[in-house]
Amino acid sequence: MTPRPVAGQYLTKTLFRKAVTCPRKLVYATRPDLYPSQVTSGDGLAQYLADEGVRFGNYCKGMFPQGVEVGLSGTAPTVENLVAETAGLLKRDTKRITVFEGAIRHEKFFLRPDILDRVTNEDSNTAPELRLIEVKAKSWNSNKSYESLMWTRGKPKASFLRYVQDVAFQAMVAKLSYPEYKVSSWLMMPDRAKVMRPEMLCDTNFDEQVNSEGDENLVLADNQGIATLVNVDDAVAQVTGDFIDGRGLSEVASSWADAIQGQLQGDVSIDANIGARCSSCEYRDGKAFKMCWEEATKDDSHADLILDLHAISEKKVKHFLQQKKYQMVDLTYEDFELNSGGMPNEVRKGVDPKKIITRAQRQFYQICTRKRESTCPSERRSYIVRKDALQSEMRTWKYPLHFIDFETIAPALPHFSGDSPYDSYAFQLSHHTLDEDHEVKHSSEFLNTRYDTRPSIEFLDALYESIGPILTEGGTLMQWSPHETRTLQTMLASPITQAELSPEKCAGLSQFLQGGSSPMVDLHQLASRHYYVDGSSASTSIKRLLKPTIDASDELKRLYGSPTYNGHNFTNFQWYQEDADGNAKFTEFIVGRNATVLVAKRESAAGLVKYPINRANGHPFQIHYLKMYRLWSGVDDQAFRWYSQGGNTQAWNESFNTEENLVCRDACNMTACDIRKLKWNRISMMCSVARWYDWGRMMDRPRKDIMAALRQISLEDALFSTSVSFLSLLPGQANAFADLYKGKRGVEMPLTDINIEALLADPVFQTNSINKWLRLVSKSAANDQRDPIFALVAYRPFIYPDPVIPPVSLSPTLARLGAPVLRIGDSLFTGDPNSANGLSHHVKSISQFSRSLCCAE
Repeated sequence: MTPRPVAGQYLTKTLFRKAVTCPRKLVYATRPDLYPSQVTSGDGLAQYLADEGVRFGNYCKGMFPQGVEVGLSGTAPTVENLVAETAGLLKRDTKRITVFEGAIRHEKFFLRPDILDRVTNEDSNTAPELRLIEVKAKSWNSNKSYESLMWTRGKPKASFLRYVQDVAFQAMVAKLSYPEYKVSSWLMMPDRAKVMRPEMLCDTNFDEQVNSEGDENLVLADNQGIATLVNVDDAVAQVTGDFIDGRGLSEVASSWADAIQGQLQGDVSIDANIGARCSSCEYRDGKAFKMCWEEATKDDSHADLILDLHAISEKKVKHFLQQKKYQMVDLTYEDFELNSGGMPNEVRKGVDPKKIITRAQRQFYQICTRKRESTCPSERRSYIVRKDALQSEMRTWKYPLHFIDFETIAPALPHFSGDSPYDSYAFQLSHHTLDEDHEVKHSSEFLNTRYDTRPSIEFLDALYESIGPILTEGGTLMQWSPHETRTLQTMLASPITQAELSPEKCAGLSQFLQGGSSPMVDLHQLASRHYYVDGSSASTSIKRLLKPTIDASDELKRLYGSPTYNGHNFTNFQWYQEDADGNAKFTEFIVGRNATVLVAKRESAAGLVKYPINRANGHPFQIHYLKMYRLWSGVDDQAFRWYSQGGNTQAWNESFNTEENLVCRDACNMTACDIRKLKWNRISMMCSVARWYDWGRMMDRPRKDIMAALRQISLEDALFSTSVSFLSLLPGQANAFADLYKGKRGVEMPLTDINIEALLADPVFQTNSINKWLRLVSKSAANDQRDPIFALVAYRPFIYPDPVIPPVSLSPTLARLGAPVLRIGDSLFTGDPNSANGLSHHVKSISQFSRSLCCAE
C-alpha cells in the first residue's frame, strides 16, 4: 500500500464518504486532534471485514497483471509528486495503461482511485477512454439482471447507493482533471455466480504480477476470476444530477470543500442536523457528538436519549425531535399509541398484543425501566412474559433439549477451488443438552484446525453424529436466531456436499430444516415475541439478555450458582456468582486468535489484576523460568579491561562517539573519546558503561509522572549495564531445581553456588537442550571472569487496566523515590516480585550500584 500524503486541505474520498453520511462530520474529521473518532481496530468483525476488503482489492489488481502502482518510484509521496507520476503514466505512448492507487487533483479536490484503466481506441478521432474502477467487496450476482440488482423506482437501490455516490464523485474529479478523456465509471465486485478456479486461488496480494513487463494489452478475461466489472454510468448520471435535496453533485461537493477550508481557518461552517443516523455516529462517545446535540437541541443532557430506543425508526426519531422530546423520560405510553395499560389503541390484524410483545410495547417497557432505575436504582429487576403463549410453544418440546451453535466465515475470496464468493464455511460446532432435571451437558464439539482442507464435509459428519440420534431417540433441537438453519440449508444445497456427503446423512440433516420432521426451534424468535427483562435495553440478543435474566430469577441463580457444570473444557465449574450488590457476575473470558481463556480477577496493592486460570483446576497459569542476569559497573569492569589490554577498540570507541552520547563526552571533557588514551580516574569510569543512557533525550515521549521519577535519579547513580536472559523450564525441571536448592525460588544465586554437574545429572534436564545451554553459560563465565546470577522464577500472565502503578509492595527503592512503575511485558514474577517489569528491575540495580560506587571510593 502506497503511503498516503498529507492532504487535509482537500475534499478527499474519505472525507466525501463521511460527508455523505453527515456533512457535519467534516468539522470533526479535519481536526482529529480535537475530535477523535471512536472507530477502532479492536472490533474483531470490523477488522475482519476490513481485511477482506484489502484481500479482494489486491486480488483485483491481479486481474490486471501489467498494472503499475503509483508511489513506488522512491520519490516523497507528496500530493504534487503522486499527481505528476499518475499524469505521466496516463500519457505514455501505449495503447493501454493501468494504474493502481493513482492520484488525481483538481482545485479543492484530491483523490486516489483504486484503478485507472486508460484505453486508446483504434479510431484516432475518438477520445481515449479512462475507466475509473472502484473496487468494492459488495456481493454481486451476474446471473441476475443489472436492472433488478441496481435499480428501484428510477433510482439506485439503497444497498448500492453509497458505492455509486463514491464513484460518481471520483468520476466528476477525473473529468475535471482530464477533459481530454472519455471517463467511464465502473464497480468491481465479487460475483456470486462465479466459482474459483484452481489457477486463480490466491492468498497473496499479487505482488509478483504487479509492475511486470510484457504485453501492454494483457488483462485477464472476465470469466477467469471471481471479480466482475459492472459499468454504472447510468447510475452515476442519475446521482450526479440529483445528489441531495435536488442539488447536483458538483454544487454539493464544492460546498463541502469550501466548508473544509472554513474549518481549517477556525470557522464551524456546517450546521448540526441530528437524526436517527446519530445513534451509530463514530463520534457518539466524544465531545463532538455533545457539541452537535447541544447545538441542535439546546439541551445539555446526553444520557438515555431517544436514539437508544430499541429498533427506533428514522421516522419516529424525526417525530420526537420535532416535538422537542430528546430523552426517554420525556416519553409516555401515548407516544407509542398505547393505552395506560400498555396495550395498543388499535390492534393490527393477526397480532395479539396479549400473546406477542410488539415493537411499540418493547420500546415503552424500555422507557419504564429507565424511569424506574433513575428513581429507584436498587430496585430488583423485573420481567414481562407472555406466559400462556410461551407455554403453548413449550408444550411441543420433547426432552432432552439440544442446543447447537455454529461458528462460520463467509470470505469474499473463496479459500477453495469450486467455491463462490461469500460461500459460508462452518468450522466450529458446539452441542449441549438439557434434560428434564435441568442438568446441562456438553455433549459434543467440532473444531477444524486445518487451513488446507474444506471443513464442510467433516463438519457435517460431526453434526450428524451429534444430532442425528434425535430423529430416532427423540428430543428438540434449538438455535438462537436462524443462523444455524440458514447455514445448514446452504451447505446441504451445495453440489460439493451432495457429491461427497452420504445420501443418508443429507436426508437426515434435512429433517432439521423448515418443512422437515424435526425443525429447529428458534429461541431468539420466542424471546422477541414473548419476553422482556429490565437491564437488557429491550434487546433480544442473547448476550444482552443473559445477565439481567439471571438477576431477575432466584431459580436460575440456584441452578447455576454452584460448581456443577462439567464439559469438555471445564470441570465443576460455577457459571453464576454475585457481586457486592447481589447482581449476577459472570466469569470473564479473553478471546484470542487461537483460544478462549478463562480469566480471574484479584485486587492487589498494585491495583486490579486479571489473569488466566487453568480450566481444569481453577489455578492460575504459571510458566517456570530460570532467570540469569549479568551486571557491570564502572568499578572493576573486566570486559572493559579486556579491551584496554590490546583488544580491538574500534567498535568500542564508535559506541561512544555518537550524537547520543553527549553526557559521556562532557564527562571526559573531550570532543571524542579514545579508550586507549583514558586515564583510570573517577571521571573515566563514567565512560566504561557499555551503553550510556542519556536521560535528557529520553524525556520527549514518556508520561509526565514517569519523566519526573526518572529525573530524580542522578547521573552518578546510573553507572550500570545489565543483560538478562530467561530460560523456559518444564514443570519437572523447575521442581528439580527447587528440590536441589531446598526450594529457593526467587532467591538470587551466583553461578559459583550452583553445582552444574549435579544439576545436569538429573534426566529431566536432558529433554529440551537446557543442559547444553547451562554448560555454555558456565564455560563463558569462566573465560571472562564474570559471574552471572541465577534465580528460579514463575511467570504468571496478567493484564492491568493501567500500565503505570504505584511502587507500593514492589520495591522499597521505588517506594523511597516515590517513582511510579511502568509495567513492561505481560508477566508477574511470583518468585521475585521486584522483577515484575523492566523499570523496577533497573531502578533496583541503580540503587545497588550507587551504593557500591560510594563504598568503592
